[in-house]
Amino acid sequence: METITFTKKALEELSKAKQEHSIPDDHFLRIGAHRNTSDTVIYGLTFVENKEEHDIVWEHESIKFCIDRPSLFYVEGKQIDYRYDQKQYRSGFIFEDAPHEKEKV
Repeated sequence: METITFTKKALEELSKAKQEHSIPDDHFLRIGAHRNTSDTVIYGLTFVENKEEHDIVWEHESIKFCIDRPSLFYVEGKQIDYRYDQKQYRSGFIFEDAPHEKEKV
């Protein structure tokens, strides 16, 4: 199985969001993905209190992660980054094909 990777900036922003929203340490960051009706993959990150019974779970830098197997099919081998677009005044997490030199989680 390939891994899911995070850039340093993405991990910093996740830790910052966890702290700013007072997310307890026992909560998980759920990584999700599914195809919509137009066959586009939709990705999501959500802090949740509980994992599901068959989730894959791991921890990295004080963040507990969980993902279900159907989502893993779409996310495996991806890199999660955080970017700010100055031209459009927006920011967010980006899922893209992972280069090998990034931090693996």
